[in-house]
Amino acid sequence: MRFIERLKKYFKAEKRKSRKEEILEMYERVELPKKPPLETTSWEYSVFKREEKLARMPRNLYEKLCNLSEKILPVEPDEATKRKIEHAII
Repeated sequence: MRFIERLKKYFKAEKRKSRKEEILEMYERVELPKKPPLETTSWEYSVFKREEKLARMPRNLYEKLCNLSEKILPVEPDEATKRKIEHAII
């Protein structure tokens, strides 16, 4: 009998939390990942990205040296040529 009375006392003394409070406590205990989840892409798009990456890679020594020289000494066209090129692109 004493055991049952103690149990009743214990459960009466404990204040019941609402479902919302329980969920908020669980949410505080759980650590969410810092990184966003992995991207889900279609198979066709992943093939396209791979092909584009390969197409942009230099194929021979000349192209590699051109890319390196452009990083060292960037070349800009003059204003007239720049306008002409931009007009052709649009």
